Amino acid sequence: MQKKKYEDTPGVIWHVDLIEALEDLPPETRDRLFMGSLYYRRDGIEPDFSDDPFAKMFWRLYQPRMDYDEAGFFNSKKFGSLGGKYRAYRQECLKNGEEPFGFELWKEVFMKDEPP
Repeated sequence: MQKKKYEDTPGVIWHVDLIEALEDLPPETRDRLFMGSLYYRRDGIEPDFSDDPFAKMFWRLYQPRMDYDEAGFFNSKKFGSLGGKYRAYRQECLKNGEEPFGFELWKEVFMKDEPP
């Protein structure tokens, strides 16, 4: 089993207001969007939809919303203001091809001198 890079992210939110737009897409495009969003969340790598203009357009509209949902999760009561710092750390790691620590380990290592 492959180790998740996003150990602390529970998944991806697909909002019900997308149903009508998704129903208008071919099933293969819906499948690619769904799996691409899961891989994006797990691996931090944006899927390549350059060969499918409908998927590419939908992704450009959906990705910012998905990122916003994730930011909301990390800024929730569970993680508090540390969530934003952790998200920035994790994105920097992924950008540099490094595997980030999980939230709890990151907090122990990097935030040990921060006030509670």
